Amino acid sequence: MNIYAFPPLAWALEIGYQFLHWLSAALTPLAGGASAGLAVIVLTIVVRMLLIPVGLSQVRGEIGRARIAPQLKELQRKHGKNPQLLSEKTLALYKSEGISMFAGIGPALLQTPVLMVVYGLFVLGQIGGHSNSLLEAGFGGAPLGQSLIQLISTGGFLAGGWIYLAVIAVILLVAELNRRRAARLSLLGQSPDTAALPGSGTLNRMLPWLAYLTAVTAVFVPLAAALYLMTTTVWTIVERALLRRVLTPHPGPEPLPA
Repeated sequence: MNIYAFPPLAWALEIGYQFLHWLSAALTPLAGGASAGLAVIVLTIVVRMLLIPVGLSQVRGEIGRARIAPQLKELQRKHGKNPQLLSEKTLALYKSEGISMFAGIGPALLQTPVLMVVYGLFVLGQIGGHSNSLLEAGFGGAPLGQSLIQLISTGGFLAGGWIYLAVIAVILLVAELNRRRAARLSLLGQSPDTAALPGSGTLNRMLPWLAYLTAVTAVFVPLAAALYLMTTTVWTIVERALLRRVLTPHPGPEPLPA
């Protein structure tokens, strides 16, 4: 079964195809043969701009979870031997503080259909009954429709492998920065991911490392999809840093002595 034959995805593919063609043509005077790859990057930025309200909700939730982290630890201390009561108390605390436990997954879920479309645009031979000319496009000497594994198997790594390595290196750098921040917050007892639901400890320890799976994924998907992953990863870390700076409450100046 071809999932891309499903009408909503088929329509999204055709719209994405036409949009990338138009954007690539508009960027050609500036980027030349790299215009299609640059168009994918611009598309990613447009998608992330549309998701800024979701990012705001995500960072507000993160700040809220960090604020109640001491209370969560106290609940764990008091009710750690009673998982059901601990779960009830934890959910009640989140509800009373107006904090969503799942705000962080919004951007990832909402981007999944877009990533599927970008993937399809650079693996399918035909879209909407016509040949897919995007497969002929390249970026940095590598074809946008080939993965790093495919490039190595066809002997083209020396010509265009550097761009894959650069993309993967950027994703790994962002993953490491996220892991270090999570470790630092954990040491300070301020980690927003110390959710006290029973059994969440192992998951919370794994979360900082899951970002590295994006780099693994980038090895196996077409270069166009890897560019999307890289751009959205960089956007996420920059967006979160800026929003944390804006949304985190800062203590005001101490009053002058009378």
